[in-house]
Amino acid sequence: MAMDLQTFLAKARAKEEKKLLITEIEVKDFGMVEFVRPKDEEMMKYMTSVTNANKEDIKIMSDISKEFVYMCCPILQKDEIQREFNIKMPFETPIVLFGFMETMNLAGEIFTKFNGIEVVEEVEETIKN
Repeated sequence: MAMDLQTFLAKARAKEEKKLLITEIEVKDFGMVEFVRPKDEEMMKYMTSVTNANKEDIKIMSDISKEFVYMCCPILQKDEIQREFNIKMPFETPIVLFGFMETMNLAGEIFTKFNGIEVVEEVEETIKN
């Protein structure tokens, strides 16, 4: 027998509440930096672009990665950072600060962390330790 609407809604809410919304990732030369869960559209755009890109084309991979990292990192979106480093194009911020390779590595790590559902309790346990 199929579940009723209320049971379905309760399960959907519970699944949503388990999603990891914020994480910290170690960034070379910077330490722990906070990243927020990207919108589903950003996740799909990144995944599609990486899947379709020729892995040998560093420029394409860099462009895909810098936008994804920028969209997931609130601190990179601060006007003060762009003014301080004279960054005219905001999506360039991760490349300017982290470099090409670190930005591409970060994009992959961010995608992995937020892809699917990670249980909030696991994150809370890690923070306690």
